[in-house]
Amino acid sequence: MSSAYSIYIPRMLTTFCECVVSEYFEKLMGKVSRVDFTPINKKPGFEENIDGENYKSAFVHFSYLHEDDYKTETILNELENGRSFRLDLDGEHDGTYWLLLKNKNPISDTLMNNAQIVENCRLLEQKVSGLNDQLEGARNVIYQLVGGLFNQETQSGMIDMHNDTLFPECEQNFNYDNNINREVIWPTTRQGDELEKNVQEQRKRISELSCELGYVIENDIRPTTNKAFELEKKIDAQEKVIKQQAETIDELSAKIHITQWVIRHLLDGIYHQHKQRKTIRALNNTLYQIDPNSNPYLDEIDPYDNFPTTRQGDELERKVAQLEKQLEDMKAQMMYSR
Repeated sequence: MSSAYSIYIPRMLTTFCECVVSEYFEKLMGKVSRVDFTPINKKPGFEENIDGENYKSAFVHFSYLHEDDYKTETILNELENGRSFRLDLDGEHDGTYWLLLKNKNPISDTLMNNAQIVENCRLLEQKVSGLNDQLEGARNVIYQLVGGLFNQETQSGMIDMHNDTLFPECEQNFNYDNNINREVIWPTTRQGDELEKNVQEQRKRISELSCELGYVIENDIRPTTNKAFELEKKIDAQEKVIKQQAETIDELSAKIHITQWVIRHLLDGIYHQHKQRKTIRALNNTLYQIDPNSNPYLDEIDPYDNFPTTRQGDELERKVAQLEKQLEDMKAQMMYSR
């Protein structure tokens, strides 16, 4: 592997400088381009304070690595497989070792020199300072708005709570329960509080008058007398009875409809559809209370029109008629033969 590479040393003595670290790794792995030192567990930002610390972390960046080198390949094999490699130092640092890890997020090289980087940091600090001024101005405006929206007398606790959130750096002992009315979470004004007080007084007066005049219906401020209340109770009872009767009538109507349907189909089955249509229609008119004049009957009617018949009875009736005719014919032949 001849391309650029970067390793991370989480802990080393602060006495090690960039030259010493570069010398060790150039003999061991390849050409070192730069070494970055940071305090242990440093957070992102420009602060760096290692006073009083005996250890620091280091990031070693290589321009290229030695090829076909056993020691280099051994170290890379451990690092690429997610393991650490213990590097024991020799010479004047004999007995000291470094743990090597792969740097997963290396900082790329830059064309800027130290002076340019410092100048960019100054520009960033100026922007941050300007944003802080804007934030302070916005907080002052919000502070004034909170003081105007909430009532200073009845909602001082709510104002203190908002100010505590707006200025967390100010250590103040706010009393959130101080002078808080029942509408604490809603902004109010002095005018609104005065009107609310007036409304409460009016409601109290109306309640007193209602008790003097008689019974007060729940959720209704209109006063009523005891006699009117009794009358209203009777009307409610009558309405309830009427409602029950209407439900009973609906049930009976449904049952009558079903009964009519059943009887109609029975009539269709009992009477002959062709010979007794007049009888069927007359009975249907009676069943459904239909005016007979609006539905004239057919003229065809057999001798047994008013009596139920079946297809079997009609067939037998036809055969009897045939036999009677045959008998008449035989009688006529006998008369003729004489």
